Amino acid sequence: KVRQAMAYCTDKVSLAQAGYPLLTAEQAAGLVLNTFIRTGTEFYAGDENITIYEFDPAKGAALLDEAGWKLEDGAEFRTNEAGDSLSMQFTTTSAAFRQAWAAVWEQQMYDCGIQIVRLHAPAAWWFGDTTGLARRDFEIGGYAWVGQADPGGYTLWACNQIPMPENNWEGQNYMGWCNETADKA
Repeated sequence: KVRQAMAYCTDKVSLAQAGYPLLTAEQAAGLVLNTFIRTGTEFYAGDENITIYEFDPAKGAALLDEAGWKLEDGAEFRTNEAGDSLSMQFTTTSAAFRQAWAAVWEQQMYDCGIQIVRLHAPAAWWFGDTTGLARRDFEIGGYAWVGQADPGGYTLWACNQIPMPENNWEGQNYMGWCNETADKA
């Protein structure tokens, strides 16, 4: 519910405009992806087959409430019953366009009662062989992938490509997503 709430609290068009300020709102909207596959390609599942999270902060706030993260009167950030704040560290590089859109996203999350602590790391650390992404040393991360020809993506999605000490930190499945059915396919 928290991930879904964050998706509803994110205005993706504003993020695109922050990163690419010369674009019109229409051009920025054309950059928004609902999956990692671009709309209009033969591999896109179609809007009717996926969940699209439109910008709806009220819906996001309701999901956070359901998940037990309440925004008390006068508080800036949501807390749970144990008194923990809903706070996450967001890591990305120090590139100017990433700093621009990260500031916008931080404000969007703040508006929903979520604290985002930004860490703009040097690219050498973030993309290093023994640091950052390779060691899954992040809570939330911003980075780009380069597409591969079909049936590419094995190192990005396969269960055995999650970097862990057991496999000597090999693979690029940094988010740790594992689905045996997708793996077999």
